[in-house]
Amino acid sequence: MVPQLSIWFRQFDGMMQFLTYYVWSLEWVGPVLIFSPLFHRPLRALFQAAFITMHVGFSLFLLIGFFPWVSIVMNLAFTQGWVWDRLGAALRRRQADDMFIHYDADCDFCRKVCLLLHTFLILTGVRIVTAQSDPRIHALMQEHNSWVVRDGAGRERVRWDAIRAVFEASPIFFWLAPVVAPRGCGDCIYETVARNRGRLSNLSARLLAFRPVHVRPTVFGSVLAAVFAGFVFVQNLSTIPALDIRTGAGFRAVRQALGLYQNWTMFAPYPEVTSAWPVIPGVLTDGTVVDVYRGTEGAPGYDRPAPVSAVYENERWRKYISNVEDLSYRTDRPEFALNWARYLCRRWNEDAAADRRLSIFEIHFQVEWTRPPGQPKGLETRRVWRHDCLN
Repeated sequence: MVPQLSIWFRQFDGMMQFLTYYVWSLEWVGPVLIFSPLFHRPLRALFQAAFITMHVGFSLFLLIGFFPWVSIVMNLAFTQGWVWDRLGAALRRRQADDMFIHYDADCDFCRKVCLLLHTFLILTGVRIVTAQSDPRIHALMQEHNSWVVRDGAGRERVRWDAIRAVFEASPIFFWLAPVVAPRGCGDCIYETVARNRGRLSNLSARLLAFRPVHVRPTVFGSVLAAVFAGFVFVQNLSTIPALDIRTGAGFRAVRQALGLYQNWTMFAPYPEVTSAWPVIPGVLTDGTVVDVYRGTEGAPGYDRPAPVSAVYENERWRKYISNVEDLSYRTDRPEFALNWARYLCRRWNEDAAADRRLSIFEIHFQVEWTRPPGQPKGLETRRVWRHDCLN
């Protein structure tokens, strides 16, 4: 299923061929070279960016739900530290220059809040120091019972206004500064926190205790990772029909229990070759013929919409209705069509007059088959369900 942009773009044959080979080549060599021990830093960054562009293309030219965005987030998990460091330096805001965050050295909770803000607001270059290290700042802290933030302009900001200062210095969340820092309400919140710093320090000592972190692979962890990697590799091979690899019942039980099932059939062995759209003629209790899908009077049309994707209200409905059509080729899975039919009855009849209630209808699908270039498209009408709302 594609949006209008794809229909417009298909006039550029050369570009479509290039993008086809780009995706095909990237999926062949990318998974290997992105973990290459040679030229590791540039290759990982290069292929990570390439995979992200591929998924951006998927989101623009295909209607496949959240898949591209989930894949992009997954790719970001492999971003190297030096990339984030360079991005942080490139996005650094002027407000962060020469900024200092001063906290009470006797308040463990205060220090942790400063560290959390520094990390999650990406305050690269902003220094965190104790207020006691500067007598003038210490006096200001005691006067206002507050932490002190000295911004890039040299202004010393206290209480909730200091929250606004650190948000203004964030390269990502600067736009939230006016939202999170309303003056009157903010100071009330800050006073409540300041009065309870002792309790909050005790709580944070238990929940957010400082501790050394040693990230070293263990033999057990390495063996476990290798087992799961081998398990997933065998599972992936078993989805290739030509290999005819059969997995046992125990293997399948473990696979399903751990959520390790993967089936790479989205575009293989060939892309989707059909486009289907629903047509649902119905009859009211007074004999009026209606279009149940669109909720209008009169017989529905069977002509192809342009584009087909415009028929569906949103991605979730497109997926559900596509499942209705897909499962209609089987005789053992009627629940999708049955539940949809019941919903259509409820939707129509909940506000209908007694003599204008939906009585019977049929769910049809117009299925258009995409042929190789130069061949005409095939079209068939399939009746997949008949439903009586009154019985």
